[in-house]
Amino acid sequence: MTRYELERHLGKYVEIVLFDGTVIEGILHKTGEKAFENDANLSIPKLRYFCTCGDKVVSNCVFRLSHIKKISRIKIKLSKWVKKKDRKVGEAEAYCLTCGREVVYQVINNRYQFENYCPHCGARMENEENND
Repeated sequence: MTRYELERHLGKYVEIVLFDGTVIEGILHKTGEKAFENDANLSIPKLRYFCTCGDKVVSNCVFRLSHIKKISRIKIKLSKWVKKKDRKVGEAEAYCLTCGREVVYQVINNRYQFENYCPHCGARMENEENND
């Protein structure tokens, strides 16, 4: 695989198999991107790659082109937030239909609403369940 072939997948949801058999799934990024300038591990090393799921780096793994055995593009998972009906004070308001992890409302644009993706599995949420 060439660097050009790999970098065609930047910003896309991919599955990467590394030389040791490790499978990483998420949105592909290159070190040095402006969005990660405050994290030395993701901004200083040259010509390294990593994947994110939600707002976290998958497996805390940064790799080189030569580490990649196989890469394939995955369609973005769609899901929705399922609001919990009988929740107690202090409990999460909803959970992701895909991974089942719980979430709480966030303040976005001065309103309480859910993110448009799951910070745990990276699934994008369908619009009708995003906010209240």
